[in-house]
Amino acid sequence: MFGLAHTGFGGTARSDAQLFRITANQAPVIRFVTPTADVSAAEGQSVHVRVSVYDDTVHDGVETEFVVAGSVVSRVRHQASSETTKSGTVFHDFQYVVPSSALGTSVQIMARTTDSQALVSQTDPLRVTVQRDQPPSVAVAHPIAGSQHVGGTVIELRANAVDDVRVTGVDFFVQGNLVGSDSQAPYSFLYESPPITGNEQRWTVRALARDTKGQETSSPEVEFTLGHDELPPVINFAAPHVTRTEAGEDYADVIENSSLILRASGYDNLGITALEVRGLRRGTSNFVLTGDLNEPLSAADSVANLVPGALNAVTWLKQVSLPAFTGASGLSYDAYPVSIRATDAVRNTSTATLIIAVVADGPPEVINISTERSEYLAHETITFTVAATDDVSVDQMRLELFLDGAASPLRSLSQPISPAARNAQGIFTVELPELGITNAAHVIRAVAVSRDSRGQLSSDAHPPVERTIRVLRDAAGPLVAISSPAPGSRLYAGGTQSFEWRAVDESLVTTVRVRRGGNVVSTVHPNESDADGSFNLLLPANTRPAGVVHRGDRRSRPDNDGSLRVRGQHRCTARCADPHTSGRHPPGGGRAVHADGHRDG
Repeated sequence: MFGLAHTGFGGTARSDAQLFRITANQAPVIRFVTPTADVSAAEGQSVHVRVSVYDDTVHDGVETEFVVAGSVVSRVRHQASSETTKSGTVFHDFQYVVPSSALGTSVQIMARTTDSQALVSQTDPLRVTVQRDQPPSVAVAHPIAGSQHVGGTVIELRANAVDDVRVTGVDFFVQGNLVGSDSQAPYSFLYESPPITGNEQRWTVRALARDTKGQETSSPEVEFTLGHDELPPVINFAAPHVTRTEAGEDYADVIENSSLILRASGYDNLGITALEVRGLRRGTSNFVLTGDLNEPLSAADSVANLVPGALNAVTWLKQVSLPAFTGASGLSYDAYPVSIRATDAVRNTSTATLIIAVVADGPPEVINISTERSEYLAHETITFTVAATDDVSVDQMRLELFLDGAASPLRSLSQPISPAARNAQGIFTVELPELGITNAAHVIRAVAVSRDSRGQLSSDAHPPVERTIRVLRDAAGPLVAISSPAPGSRLYAGGTQSFEWRAVDESLVTTVRVRRGGNVVSTVHPNESDADGSFNLLLPANTRPAGVVHRGDRRSRPDNDGSLRVRGQHRCTARCADPHTSGRHPPGGGRAVHADGHRDG
């Protein structure tokens, strides 16, 4: 097959030929995917039937019928989609619910399909043998026979149950009494057993399963032992952390006149029912550390908070104010014992004790002073980083700068630390030009002092921490050159020429002044260590070649009354069309120092 196009002027054009092969339509192919063989089912049970249909004209649609016992019970029409068009295969599903009337018989299920050309195919019959619905089976999985459990704890009851149709629910019985049910596998129930205070007791548990017809099956009884709780609760102080142990006692070192969070945590298999805390008393705003173990806190101040989870865990915490250090015992600390006792549901108890050691508040300490470099020029900026620490908190830092061995500081800087912290860092930025020092070699000694929240200074107990900085004299003059046009370039008389320059210096180039023939043609103040710029110059309207010499004055900072003023020269040639001439000396871009003599070549 090909296409032929005709124009209005009698011309034609022919497309490439395409070959099409026409074949006879084939009958569809249908087969069972599930089940693949004869099956047995109980009355009321649902049998899932799935078939696959392949056809060479599936893109035009196919229709599938499910036939049960000779009657069509379901009809499915398939419309084309991109996926089925590619594969040529579609799938159809059908749910057959076995009726009670079919009990004791064998039901035939067949599927047939018809394609768009009315060709029909069908499967071989699938036989479903209908049996009587059997009652479920069930067994207790937990607790296991002979296991021992503590009265008052939660015991998980579990059962395994199966049915030929479906299990609708499982009931759990303890000592013959219904305690809980579950309708979803895995079947389980959490049973809270009663506390046992006397001798151990033998208890029983059984499970009852039901199916969709209401048939019930009871499992054999399982015996287990329920005894009284002999395990005491677990209780410990969690904060403040223990810093040392002496003679079997735990000590926590804390700083005088501060506050802390006293926290305890614990758990018990039955659950902690009461706490008793000693060594504290209630103050006006929080609790006060006393160390008196004879007077407990009230029950209202000792209530534990339950922690979610299966461990029956609790926590207790209070903010406690600490007294001042007295040193009355002659030791380096004042000892304040505190205790907490936990009681469970059957009155088992445990006690935890902690000795809080109150020590004196020491002054802060400066750890380090650092800068990026040890040498700077007089125009630069120095950034000092000061690190300090304190046993409570650092709230201020101070930096003093001494020049050339002076006894009095040239500059004092202070910086508050907010919020105050045990480990703090202060950053001080010093602009050397603001100190007013001369362009000469100097030594700056930086001394740092820190202050804590009680007003104590690091210098009260620690040697000063210093950093020495050398300030170097800026002795070299700046360098300047005209970078464009290049030396020897042709410039035309009477025209305007743009010139570009660049100046560099170890410090700052403050002024660049360009002269021609003693006249200033450009002045800029870049205040940069690496500066560049440009200027325009109207060339003289000469007809004879002539050299054009430009002098660039530059001044660096500090200028010290012009002692660092330098001149650079650049020679070009102004000319008409011919002849060609150029400057030979000095070369463009060369360095020229003040008072040096140069000749024009």
